[in-house]
Amino acid sequence: MKILRNSLIILIFFLSFASSVFALEIFESEYTGNSGANRDIAHGLSGAPNICSIKGESTTDAIFQITDFADNVTLSWRQDSPEATEGIESLGATNLRIDADGHVNQSGVTYSVFCVLCAGDGDCEVGEYEGNGTDNTDISLSTVTTLSWLGIKNKDAGDSGSHRFGSSTTTDASMAFHEFSSERSNEIQDFGSGTFEIGTAHNVNASAETYAYFAVGTDDGVCVGSYDGNSTDDTDITACGLDPELVFVKSLTDLGDSYMVHATDGISAGESVTYSFVANFLNGIQDTSIGSADGFQVGDDDSVNLQSVYFYLGITDTPVVSDTCTYTSGDWEVLYSDNCEISSNISIDQGGDFFIIRDGAGSFQVTAGAIIEDNDGAILLQSPVDISIISSSNGVLFKR
Repeated sequence: MKILRNSLIILIFFLSFASSVFALEIFESEYTGNSGANRDIAHGLSGAPNICSIKGESTTDAIFQITDFADNVTLSWRQDSPEATEGIESLGATNLRIDADGHVNQSGVTYSVFCVLCAGDGDCEVGEYEGNGTDNTDISLSTVTTLSWLGIKNKDAGDSGSHRFGSSTTTDASMAFHEFSSERSNEIQDFGSGTFEIGTAHNVNASAETYAYFAVGTDDGVCVGSYDGNSTDDTDITACGLDPELVFVKSLTDLGDSYMVHATDGISAGESVTYSFVANFLNGIQDTSIGSADGFQVGDDDSVNLQSVYFYLGITDTPVVSDTCTYTSGDWEVLYSDNCEISSNISIDQGGDFFIIRDGAGSFQVTAGAIIEDNDGAILLQSPVDISIISSSNGVLFKR
């Protein structure tokens, strides 16, 4: 928790309001490979991410690392690929470090990367477990109680990764990341309260083999569901209920071109990323944000919008209400982790050195020396003295 004093004084005509914290933090971006060793990529999160995933725009496969792995250990979600010792070197507090391997840093190739920091209990977690070869085995989670999505990959053998959406209504049904396949049995069998159940399939539960998992729980920044494809370009999926920064989609049935795909705010406009030896493509997940509506947009590619049912997972670092801010000696002393949302629809979002007043009108006071900018960094007002009342309608940005 941090304490703001003097940098921003808020004058509101009531004394209590709720604060919010970002439960999930997400970094998503693109970079160009340079074949250099020990290359650092700044992620801008408040700490070391729990998982990072990287995929080249060319025909390399997607690889990932979680915090449970030793440095220089990575996995691919595809088949026939146990753990490797090249690619992502480490997940640091400020940087993601990569080596010169072609999966992550071939000269001239564009790579998409996303990292997730599980900053609040129950929003997400990563971990490992040892298989026992026994059917209907329950694996206990540390913080996640209700699962929205789960991905598992064998570290010791070349098995395809398995995943399951919380929106699946079929018991004993999961999917592969990179294969053209429908739901499969005997892998991830069910989600329980703080647990998941696995069968005896080698890719989730071989005796004495080690498995890595990434679990996404329920959170104000997570949406999970399904939609019916209609083969129509520019289709908005609005049931998500939020504007996600990261979206995963997988078809329920085998369509011959039904890879698991994802898209983020940080990749080239309109491109989707696969989990196999397939280059990024258009007409998949076309946009992770559809303006004022809540949801994402899909094109007419078979992987996201044929005459089939599709499951989706959306993630954003939307604040979650928690804690209580305090009022002392006539000034607001805001206790927060990353965000404080006031009940009058004004909120103060902390992002690095910035404080954003967004989504509503209200009165507030700033101290001398404060700079008010718009979201593009243009200075709207630089305060030489204390300013009493300023009105906010669509959001202004304060920089300390």
